[in-house]
Amino acid sequence: MALRSTGRRGRSDGITATWIPSTATGQTHRHQLALAVGRNVGGAVDRNRLRRRLRSSFGALAHEVVAGTFLLGAGPSAAELGFVELHAHVDMALQRAGAR
Repeated sequence: MALRSTGRRGRSDGITATWIPSTATGQTHRHQLALAVGRNVGGAVDRNRLRRRLRSSFGALAHEVVAGTFLLGAGPSAAELGFVELHAHVDMALQRAGAR
């Protein structure tokens, strides 16, 4: 619930990034990632593919991101993006949220 109440948010074309720093939660890990992909994105195969792509994109940026707990959400428009475009939007959403 801390993500919802005190989390910092950023958006970029169908991608939403919300995060709180590790110090705010008292956790010792570097990153914790949760993904939210709704049914309006498509069938289970499409949603799972998008989750894998989001996880991969976040993993590529993890060394540049502040330690914390993250929630990446994706809307229907994100499923239509190529990986390079998706990665750019994840990066932009994290920047707008202040995590980079």
